[in-house]
Amino acid sequence: MLSLWRPAARRVASQCTRRTLSTTPSRRLFSDKEHNDALNVFAAPPPTGQSSSPSTPTTARVDGGITTEALAAKSSHAVFEVPPDRDPLLHYMTNLIMKHGQYSRASKIVSEMLLHIHTLTRSPPMPIVREAIFKVSPAVRVSTMKMGARVVVTPVSLSERQRTGQGIRWLLEASNNKPGTALQERLAKEIVAVVKGESGALEKKLQMHRSAMVARAIAVSVILHPCDAESGRPILESLAQKSEVSLHAGFMCVAMEVVTTYCFSQTSNAFSYPAFEYPLTIAIQQVNYTCCIVRYFPFLLHAFLALPSWLVGVLSPTMLALPTFRGTLDRQVTEILEDPSVLEQTEHEIIYHHLLNPESGAVPLGKTALQEEAAILVGAGTETVGNACAMAAFHVLANEDIRRRLKEELEGVWPDSEADMPLERLEKLPYLTGVIYEGLRLSHGLVTPLPRIAVDDCEINGVQVPKNTVISMSQTIVHYNPDVFPEPRVFKPERWLGKDSSDLAGHIVAFSKGQRSCLGINLAWAELYLILGNLFRKANLVLVDGSSRELKWKALLTPRYDNAIRVLRWSILKG
Repeated sequence: MLSLWRPAARRVASQCTRRTLSTTPSRRLFSDKEHNDALNVFAAPPPTGQSSSPSTPTTARVDGGITTEALAAKSSHAVFEVPPDRDPLLHYMTNLIMKHGQYSRASKIVSEMLLHIHTLTRSPPMPIVREAIFKVSPAVRVSTMKMGARVVVTPVSLSERQRTGQGIRWLLEASNNKPGTALQERLAKEIVAVVKGESGALEKKLQMHRSAMVARAIAVSVILHPCDAESGRPILESLAQKSEVSLHAGFMCVAMEVVTTYCFSQTSNAFSYPAFEYPLTIAIQQVNYTCCIVRYFPFLLHAFLALPSWLVGVLSPTMLALPTFRGTLDRQVTEILEDPSVLEQTEHEIIYHHLLNPESGAVPLGKTALQEEAAILVGAGTETVGNACAMAAFHVLANEDIRRRLKEELEGVWPDSEADMPLERLEKLPYLTGVIYEGLRLSHGLVTPLPRIAVDDCEINGVQVPKNTVISMSQTIVHYNPDVFPEPRVFKPERWLGKDSSDLAGHIVAFSKGQRSCLGINLAWAELYLILGNLFRKANLVLVDGSSRELKWKALLTPRYDNAIRVLRWSILKG
């Protein structure tokens, strides 16, 4: 069959390459009829003795003056029309495949890809190609830009040309995992897999849409709820009622309150517990040990989750809050799935508006997936922010010079402590920004090595790493690198005041980097500015005599501070 089609397809492809793609590939290329034809290819094989072609081939002359009808008469196989002349989609794909200006080579790859698709499906290849590209093309992308100390992540809609180009690039990347030595063969198999819904490129599109949804939700929440500029007020009110408190536990409660308000439009009432000992925040810290065990014995995760509540209470009373929290999420998700109109009663958009919204382009999630997404957001948004605030506040209070400089800066732009200070003005304070950067650097975010897979053969620090090798590295290696941060274990906000501070910011990996970076980075930065800004402007705090002057921690999933910081007591200066 390839010998029958090869001359015709090459001639058509060579004609296509002479056309300049001056316009964006339009949606008209993806007609409803062609979509149905492509999908019907995988529905059922045609009856014996019948052609799978949707129409009778027209007479067309190919190389050597032989018509397609003549070729069909000489072969027992069905012969279909060759792709149309000057197809803009094929031309665009040829341009993206081309390397080093070798256009004819790229054109040959495209034409032979069509032959392989026809061989695999016994149907016209062009509707299948169009359907695959349309399925894998994302509607949006996420854009990052620097605003003060924050890296702002925003969703950006794509034009038809941009969508198509990104879809083709993902197809090319995913085709590397298909069997076969030739690109045209692997690409044909990947295109067929996309139409069947079995391609890894579809997962990339889903991940992109999820990232865009979360970024949009955070942006909308910040815009619709400026009252959250008072994030530091609950902890200040609690401090006013207690002579001594554990500030680290207080920061955990603040972060819990913020993330539950944004995600579910519900308050956790964490501040109503004495000494900020909210059971769920304590359980989140304790689960660090479980995470380390499950990492090496993943089959134990299902066993842990299946334990009844009474047994969890016997084995570890502090962990009892986790099944209670899962039960709350289960009831919430069940109610929303049974009656979606419940979402209309929330004060603002919550995560379920986006996870269940089919217009976003993502596949709606099931009940279990919704619960897991919600639990991850709460856990990730609580402990990391609480640890960063505790690390920064501890060193500010332990060093009188740092404390004095921070107070002077805040009082200079915030003369009336009773007034509210907008986030935009706090972000422009250089010394406060340096304090936050140092808090992030020394709290690290996650400290357990995060695994990544090398997608190609590469060299890392002079070591050749073959493709598909699993590589892990902890954030602490970067944050404690003396070549980047001189005196790396010293809390020095001044290092962020120099001209090279923007270069240093690129080495802060508390939120990770790349596609797997933290989705809540903007919300976390806003919390850090508002909590620490309000705290050190509106309260005079000192460490209680006898408190530890050094924070020590164990390297679990996140830093697990020992008793020195858990029992750390703070007092408010009166007057």
